[in-house]
Amino acid sequence: KIGVNTDAEVIAFVDKYVTCDLPPDSDPLHEVVHSVQMHSKKHSKSCRKNHTTCRFHFPRPPSNNTFICKQETDVDNKENPSEKSSSDLKKAAKHIMTKVKEALTSENNTFSSIDDLFNSIGIDQTTFETAYKLTSTKTTVVHKRNINDIWVNQYNTDLLRCWNANMDIQFVCDAYACIVYIISYISKAEREMGLLLKHAQNEIKHNENLDAKQALNKLGNVFLHNREVSAQESVYRVTNMRLKEGSRKVTFVPTGDNIVRMSLPLNVIQNSANGNQIWMTNITDRYKNRPKSSEFMDMCIATFASEYRNVPNSEKSRPEVVSLLNNHGCVRKRTRTNVAVVRYARFSKEQDPEKHYQSQLQLFLPYYTENQLKPSQFTTFQEFYETGSITNSSKNIQSVKDVVEFNRSKFEIKAEDLQNIQEDIEHFGFQEDVWAELCPEAELDRLECLEDRSLDNNPNPGEQEVIPDLEPITKPALSFHIQKQIVSHKEAQSLMRSLNQQQSNVFYKIRQWCLDKVNGHNPSPFYVFISGGAGTGKSHLVKAVSYETTRILSRLSNYPDDIHVLLTAPTGVAALNINATTIHNSFAIGNHISLPYQPLREEKINTLRATLKHLQILIIDEISMVDNKLLTYIHGRLRQIKQCSDFSSFGNVSVIAVGDFYQLPPVKGTPLYKDPIGSNLWQNSFSHVELTDIVRQKNKDFAVTLNRLRKHKKDQPLHPLDKALLKRCETGMGEDTEILHLFATNSDVDNHNFNMLHKQCTDIVQIKAQDFHKNPQTGRTTRIPSTLDFGKKTYLDKLLSIAPKARVMLIKNIDVSDGLVNGVFGTVCRIQFLSNNSFPHIIYVNFDNPSIGQQLRHKFPTSDTELTNATPISPDEDKLEKGVRRQFPLRLAWSCTIHKVQGLTLQKAVVSFKKIFSAGQAYVALSRVTSLEHLTIQDFKAKAIYARSDVEENLKLMPNFIDTPVSVPNCTFKVCLHNVQGLKNHIQDVKSNQKLLTADIICLTETWLKETHPPESISLPGWTFHHKTRSDSYDETGLFSTFRSKNGGGVGFYHKNSIMCKSMAFKCNNLEALLFSTQTLSHHYMLLYKPPSYNLQKFKDNLRHVLQYFNEFPGTKIVMGDINDDALVSNSFVSFMKLQGYTQIVTSPTTENNTLIDHVYIKDIDPKTVHVEVIPTYYSYHECIQISFLTGTDTDIQLQELGTDRQGLQDK
Repeated sequence: KIGVNTDAEVIAFVDKYVTCDLPPDSDPLHEVVHSVQMHSKKHSKSCRKNHTTCRFHFPRPPSNNTFICKQETDVDNKENPSEKSSSDLKKAAKHIMTKVKEALTSENNTFSSIDDLFNSIGIDQTTFETAYKLTSTKTTVVHKRNINDIWVNQYNTDLLRCWNANMDIQFVCDAYACIVYIISYISKAEREMGLLLKHAQNEIKHNENLDAKQALNKLGNVFLHNREVSAQESVYRVTNMRLKEGSRKVTFVPTGDNIVRMSLPLNVIQNSANGNQIWMTNITDRYKNRPKSSEFMDMCIATFASEYRNVPNSEKSRPEVVSLLNNHGCVRKRTRTNVAVVRYARFSKEQDPEKHYQSQLQLFLPYYTENQLKPSQFTTFQEFYETGSITNSSKNIQSVKDVVEFNRSKFEIKAEDLQNIQEDIEHFGFQEDVWAELCPEAELDRLECLEDRSLDNNPNPGEQEVIPDLEPITKPALSFHIQKQIVSHKEAQSLMRSLNQQQSNVFYKIRQWCLDKVNGHNPSPFYVFISGGAGTGKSHLVKAVSYETTRILSRLSNYPDDIHVLLTAPTGVAALNINATTIHNSFAIGNHISLPYQPLREEKINTLRATLKHLQILIIDEISMVDNKLLTYIHGRLRQIKQCSDFSSFGNVSVIAVGDFYQLPPVKGTPLYKDPIGSNLWQNSFSHVELTDIVRQKNKDFAVTLNRLRKHKKDQPLHPLDKALLKRCETGMGEDTEILHLFATNSDVDNHNFNMLHKQCTDIVQIKAQDFHKNPQTGRTTRIPSTLDFGKKTYLDKLLSIAPKARVMLIKNIDVSDGLVNGVFGTVCRIQFLSNNSFPHIIYVNFDNPSIGQQLRHKFPTSDTELTNATPISPDEDKLEKGVRRQFPLRLAWSCTIHKVQGLTLQKAVVSFKKIFSAGQAYVALSRVTSLEHLTIQDFKAKAIYARSDVEENLKLMPNFIDTPVSVPNCTFKVCLHNVQGLKNHIQDVKSNQKLLTADIICLTETWLKETHPPESISLPGWTFHHKTRSDSYDETGLFSTFRSKNGGGVGFYHKNSIMCKSMAFKCNNLEALLFSTQTLSHHYMLLYKPPSYNLQKFKDNLRHVLQYFNEFPGTKIVMGDINDDALVSNSFVSFMKLQGYTQIVTSPTTENNTLIDHVYIKDIDPKTVHVEVIPTYYSYHECIQISFLTGTDTDIQLQELGTDRQGLQDK
C-alpha cells in the first residue's frame, strides 16, 4: 500500500501481478492479447470525444521500469540546479512529454528500443520519470512497457488465460477514490436519466397548458424511453426479488435543538391521564435513561444506537435484556447481527461551526442531561469542545476533545476526504475521463455500443407510450366486462328442485364432469347444444347448471373471484335476460370482424388471460344468433387465453350452447349448422340434446301450440286447434295503444313510430346529428354544418325525432353490468338543453325495468323528484373512417322489427303478419309473449307460419349428449340409501327427487333430527317414517357422552304404506343404528351411521355384538349406512364385514370428493340378483345409492344381455 510500504515493495508487487508485455508469436497467449488487449491504432469516434486524439491515452508511453508517480512536491528539486520556478519546470516537463507522444505517433516511428526513443529526443529514463511526475495531477503507477507494448492495455497473465476476454487491471492507489469511480461508473446511466428528467421538468414548467396528469404522462414517457434496464434487473423486478439487501441495520440519530419527533396516536393522548405526555419515546430518550453502570456511563449515543436495539414486550423476560430507567422500556445488545451503521446530519465547520460542534458533542460525548453537553461556564459548544474536560466512570479526568475524537474514530474513517469528494461531485459532476483511465477498454466498448444503439433508436422519437393510469378517461374501442353471477343458495335450491327428468339428465351429466375435474380425473372437455321450444325451461336449466358448476369448480382455485364458468349471450338484451355478459364484451371482440381470425394484441390478451385463465365452462345462450365467424373468434380467443399449443377446440374449455335454430338466423350471417368454408367447429365438436317437456305451468296450451308451430312445415295446413287458438287473438284492436307492435320490415316500424309520435306527444324535438369531417392530411376533425352520408356503417340516426312521453329503445350497449344494453325499452321524461344550444345536453329516460341504469343514476344524482327514477342518456360518438357522428343512442320504440326482439320476453305485444317474409319470423314473434291473453295478432295469415326445412335433418346428424338409459329387468323391490345431511332442511328436495321416490324403502343417515321435531314437518304422503336420534343412540360413558351431546347424526327410514315393515326392538349399545325387516322377500335390514371421530376399531367391536344377534335371523340380510371409511383406499371395514360373511356391493364413489364412504353389505343372497346404481343429488355432499332386487328365472340371461357382469351394468 502506497504510504505504508516502501515504493520498492509496491513496485515489486505490481510487476508480479500486472504486465503490459505483448507475448512472442510462439506463445499461445499472443493471439489472445493481440485480439482483446490491444487498443485500436485507428482511433474511434469515442476516442476523439472532447477534441482529444485519444481520451484513453493511447499510445501509452514506454518505460524501462515501473515507477510510482506522485504529486510534484515529491520531486527532488535538487536534481535541478538551475532553480527554475515551478511553472517553468512544469512547462519544460510538458514539452518533454509532448515530444515523447509525437515520436510515438509519428508514421516514421522505427525505434527498436526505449533508449532509441529517449535518445532521439535528448532525454533519459530519469528525465522521463521526472517530467511524468511534474505533469501528473494525482498518484498513479506507470508500468514497465516496451516500445512494442505501447498499444497494450495492462493485464494479468493467469487471469487473461482463464478469462480469454478483455480485462482492465491496475493497482489501486487510493481505495476511496476507486470506490467513488466504481459507484459513479455503474450509476452513470442513472445520472444521465436524472439530467433528462430535469430537462423535461423544466420544459413542463414553461408549458402552462399542461395539467398535472399530462405533465406526469410526459415525465413517464421520458423515463420509459430512456431508462436502461439490464436483463438481471428485469428478472429481479418481474419475480419480485429484492433489488438491495444489507448485512447491517442502519439507524439515524437526530441532533440539534429541535429534532423531529413522532407523537402518540390521538386516541392514546385523549385517554391518557397525563395530558402533557404526547411524544413517543425515541432513541435520545432511551439513551438518556440508560443504566448508570460503568458499562453505560462512558458510552456515547452513537455507540448506544449502533450496539443496542429496542426490545418488544415479548422479549422483556429474557436475562440478556437491559431495563432502562424511568419506564423507558428495555434494550438488548445486537448479537445475532452486526452492529448497526449510524447515520446523522453533517454540518460544515466553517459555515455553521456552532451546529457542527453541538452535533459532535451530542453524538460522541457521553451524557445523561443536556447540561452536560455545554456546562454553564462555557459560552459556546466549540469552546467546551476545545477546552473542556469530563470525569469518566473510573474517576479519571479526560479532555472533551480526546473523548469525542476517540469515539468518532470508530464511526468516521477518512470522513473529510469522502466529504470533499462528495462536494466535488455535487459541484462538478463525474468526470468521464476518470472512467476512461480506470477501465479504458471496457469504457470504449460501452461507448461504441451506445453509438450502435443510437443508430437503431426509436424511429418515432415523439411516440407516446401508453400509460393506462394517465390516459384520458375514454371507453376503448375494444373493451370487455365480466358479469358476476349472483344467485342465492335458496334460489338455486329452488331452481334445481324443479328440474324435470330431461333437465336433470343434462344437469347431472354436466355436474359429474365437474366432479371428475375437481377430483383430478382430467376428463376431456364436452361440447353440448341444448335446444328446445318455448316453455321447455332452457333458461331455467342454464341458471341451475351455472350455479352448480360454479360451486363445484370453485374448488380448483384459492380465490373466490376466479371465474370458472362464464355465462354469455350474443346480444345485450339476451344477456340481460339471464344476467349474463355479451360475447363481444367477454372476449373483446369488435362489431365488425372478418376471417381469417385476427389474434388479440398481447397487451389486451394478457388482461383477458388474467381474468379468464381459470375458465373451465363457457355457456352461450341464444346460440341461434351466433354465426360461424363469431364462433371462430370465440374459439380463437379461448386458445389465446389458454395458450394451447395443440389444435384443441376452444382452448380445451367446455362449451354449453343453448338456443333454438328454429328461431331467426344471425343478421347478415349463416346458421352454425350450415357448412362453412374450412373447418366446422360446430359439426365437428358438438353433441345435441333437445328439451321437449313443457315446464311452463301457466298457459300450457299456448306453449304446446308454440312448439307445434316451431316445427311447422311450409305449405302444410295448421293443426285445427292451433289455428283456432291464434284466430282468437286476431281482435283488430291495439292500433293506437302503447303496447309494443312487432313488424317484419323497417318501413312498417318507421311508419307506426311516426304516427304514434304525432298522436301521443306534443313538444316534439328534431335532433340533427352533429357530424365531423376528418382531414386526411392533418388528421384533425372539424364540425360541418350538414350531415354526412355514412350509409349503414353507423348505428346513429341522421335525424332523431323525439319528445317527452315518447317510447324509446336504447340502441347501444352502454354498460352491460348496469343493464344499459341495446334493446331495452323506456319512456322519455325530459329533454334537457343548455343555454343557447339547439343540441340537447341530456335526455332522461324512465326504463321499463327500474333496475336498469341504477349505477348511472347513482353517479349523477338529482334533487328533482320527477327525475328520481330517470336515467340520464348522453350523446354518443361513432368514429368512422370518414369522420365522426355525434347523436343520442336512442330510437322510437312504439314498434320494432321481429329480429330486434329475439331473445326478449314481453308481457304484451301486437304481432303483425302483414309482410312476414322468412321462415321462423312468425314463431319468434308469437313466442316472445308469455301469455295468450296479452297477445294481439294483426293481418293473420296461416301460410306465414313455417320453419326452415333443413334444421331438423341437421340436428339429427348431431350425436346425442345423453345416452339411452339402461332399464333394470324384473325389478320387484327397491331400497335407497342416502346421507341427507339434514332431513328437515331437505324434505322438499326429497319430495321432488323422483328417482328416490321410486323406491319402496328410503333409508336416511344424518337426519339431524331431535325428539322435539314435529312429525308433520318431515312427513311424506303415502309413507311411514321411523327414526332414531343421536341422543337415543349413546350412553353417558366416556367419548359417547360427547357424541350424545353433539348436534347432527341420527338415522331413519321411510317405507311405503303398502309395504309391511317391522322395527326390531334389539338395543344397539352406542351405535347410531336401526334394525327392521320386511315381509317382502323376507329381508332384514340394519341401517348405520358412524361419526368421523368414532374410533373405527371401537365401532367394529360394538357392531360385532349386534351382528351376532342380527345374523340369527333367517333370510336375506342387508347392512348399510355411512361408515366414514373410504372403501376405495382402505379395506379395514370391508375385511371386517367379509369375516362376518357379508359382501360389499357398492364399487363407485358416493361423495363429491370421489370417496366411497356409504357402504351396502349383503348376506344370504346371490349378488347377481342385486343391481346397484349411484344416483347423484345436488342438495347433499353424498350421492344416493339405489339397490334393486331382481327376480325371475331369466335373471342371469338378462344381466348378461345388459352387460355381461354387474360391474358392466353399473358402468352403463
